[in-house]
Amino acid sequence: MHHLCEQDIVMYVNSHGGSVTAGMAIFDTMRHIRPDVSTVCVGLAASMGAFLLSAGTKGKRYSLPNSRIMIHQPLGGA
Repeated sequence: MHHLCEQDIVMYVNSHGGSVTAGMAIFDTMRHIRPDVSTVCVGLAASMGAFLLSAGTKGKRYSLPNSRIMIHQPLGGA
């Protein structure tokens, strides 16, 4: 079982975005776990989806050739 903790986790992203709270919970989990997280865009990664795509381990962020990625300025207020 110990070897399972050393294998990369691959997260496929196909998301138009959504809840900031839910996205930050995923981000926190990605940072909390021990293995590297490789992210792969399949289709669309927009808004929070693009943020999570970029949160993958450096050097392990990918997108398929016909994928689309869209990120924008933060919106909202305090």
